[in-house]
Amino acid sequence: MNFNEMKKEFRKTKEWREFTKELKAERKVDALTLQKLRKGSTSHHLDLNPDNYKVLDKANFETLNIKSHEVVHFLYNYYKKDPTVIDRLKDILHKMVLLNGDW
Repeated sequence: MNFNEMKKEFRKTKEWREFTKELKAERKVDALTLQKLRKGSTSHHLDLNPDNYKVLDKANFETLNIKSHEVVHFLYNYYKKDPTVIDRLKDILHKMVLLNGDW
């Protein structure tokens, strides 16, 4: 069984379902946007080591809505090689806010 198949099977277990339900009930919000968790929200693994996928330590998870989860994974691939990508993103967002009169 490959890693993706293993993840899919593990997410069907009672242990995972109870863990993620409890985590979402405790946290209640998307860790990135601080907005209410929506249908389809995820319990995002911060530890990407396949050997640790089944380690259910709440300190190693964040609750994220679908779009936030996509953004985190997208940016992570750049951030791990170049952390200053966040500074450039902030600069772009800052310019947008100023140009659009949102502040």
